[in-house]
Amino acid sequence: MTKADTHQAEAPGGNSLKFATSGLRGLVTELNGVPAHAYTRAFAEMLKEDGAATGPDGTVLVGQDLSGSSPSIARLCCAALRDA
Repeated sequence: MTKADTHQAEAPGGNSLKFATSGLRGLVTELNGVPAHAYTRAFAEMLKEDGAATGPDGTVLVGQDLSGSSPSIARLCCAALRDA
């Protein structure tokens, strides 16, 4: 990963969250909560603005892995998509 395709998230006290070509990355303890919701909502708003979110039925798939935090993060992402 190059410096050009990574952005260190700004937060008081610093954290590990980075946005790169593969999406938002970082420690789950820093991602789960407001960051997951905020980044998902911003992404959904961007898709709406450029017309990329105009599918036939508006369906968005949210995936998860077997990590214990996946259900919580998936719920946050779904809530952000509904809010967008």
